[in-house]
Amino acid sequence: MDTHGLPLDLVLDKLQGSGLMPDWLDFYDTATSRGWKPSGVVTKLAEAVGDVYGPEFRVAWEARFKTLITDRGG
Repeated sequence: MDTHGLPLDLVLDKLQGSGLMPDWLDFYDTATSRGWKPSGVVTKLAEAVGDVYGPEFRVAWEARFKTLITDRGG
């Protein structure tokens, strides 16, 4: 069986339980610098955010995150 590390939603769930929040832009920058497609990073993050925080939060988060990326020229 192949593994790809810890599922992102489990990591986010653990962080939420500890009162912590990841640095989304740093994650995005690291992932894209390692060859991930920008749209794939956003999709993967949005899915995990939705799994942990719910679909309404996901929609708002994704829209805001895309704005942050666009505003900084990414």
